[in-house]
Amino acid sequence: MEDFELEKLDDIEDEWINQIYEKEKELDKYYKNNIYFICINYVYVDIYKNILKIKKENIKITDNFLSKENILDIIKKNNKICRKEFKIFSICKYNFHIDIENISKYNSDESNGEYNSAEYNEEFFQNIKSIKDIYWQKTIPIFERLNCLYLFFTEKSDNKTKKNRKNGKNGKNGKTRKLKITELYLKNEIIKLN
Repeated sequence: MEDFELEKLDDIEDEWINQIYEKEKELDKYYKNNIYFICINYVYVDIYKNILKIKKENIKITDNFLSKENILDIIKKNNKICRKEFKIFSICKYNFHIDIENISKYNSDESNGEYNSAEYNEEFFQNIKSIKDIYWQKTIPIFERLNCLYLFFTEKSDNKTKKNRKNGKNGKNGKTRKLKITELYLKNEIIKLN
């Protein structure tokens, strides 16, 4: 009879442990993990400072890291669009690495004075000054899709210059200076005043 009671107690203990394990497993989504992919947002700006196009792409990363070489490859592959060539002028990183304890504070009403969202967002958003290796901090899995990289491209201008020689081609004072083409057109125009 004692053997039967021991088996029954073992089953109850196993059930209790399984329940705790299942509850803990549900909470796993709130513990920070490595980041496996990021979204890259390409923003193309024309010479008139208008946004020409925005493009998105998800890429895989390893160990929360994107190397300088990978970034250079990404820039080279995406610097031409709409038959125009662009150059990179800014890189920004967004890394939503909030702790589970601060989620309620981050989501709270600002009117109570406890929390300033602008300060918190500055912690997540970073302007990168040069092309270098980029690291992301671990993130809660449900927020992983918020982590991204912004690449801002500006259109290369065809602002050509023309040399203007004083005193002819072979003059003694043959100094040269560059004039923008727009300056040349203005010199040839006749402006009439009423």
